[in-house]
Amino acid sequence: MCMLTGMTFGDPIWFAGKHRIHHKYSDTERDVHSPKQGFWFCWFGSVADEGYPEKEILKHAADFTSYPELMWMHRNYWVTPVVVGIITFLIGGFSMLAIGYGGSIIAANLKVAGVHVFSAGDFLAATAGAEEIVLSDPSFGVYKKLVIADGRLIGAVLFGDIADGPWYLELIRSRSSIERLRDDLVFGRTLALRAAA
Repeated sequence: MCMLTGMTFGDPIWFAGKHRIHHKYSDTERDVHSPKQGFWFCWFGSVADEGYPEKEILKHAADFTSYPELMWMHRNYWVTPVVVGIITFLIGGFSMLAIGYGGSIIAANLKVAGVHVFSAGDFLAATAGAEEIVLSDPSFGVYKKLVIADGRLIGAVLFGDIADGPWYLELIRSRSSIERLRDDLVFGRTLALRAAA
């Protein structure tokens, strides 16, 4: 956690203090990053403009201030991103430092409020020319959205029935053509393969 927060949202004490202030004052004038302030300020501007003095942030993360290593990171917040940047450069050169590693397909399988959720790849359809296939059946608590581009599955998000999540992830990672499966793909592996045979 220390490394990840240090690379993105400051040190752990700063992050915890701001996060606790956010929850204490959610969606009020005192909220440090309310969606009411707009998307960009909520997620990016609030990192630069914390709006609270150091004393207030430390007060809300008092339990963390008893750890000397966290206080060191708090005082030297710039060290973690610099060290990670140097290591990234040593591993992959300038291109890895500048654009990062983009070779993995990120996937998540969660249970949120009792509902199974699976997502993988570009499920937001941000790729130019992407098409969406959606199956929604609220009576069964099922929602499936598949994202296709250039005859390949590039993203998927599933709510409720996530049994085919690993198969969709396999199709995304293998970059296989799904043209034969396209019409039945949203109905899952068994039906799609049977229909394509």
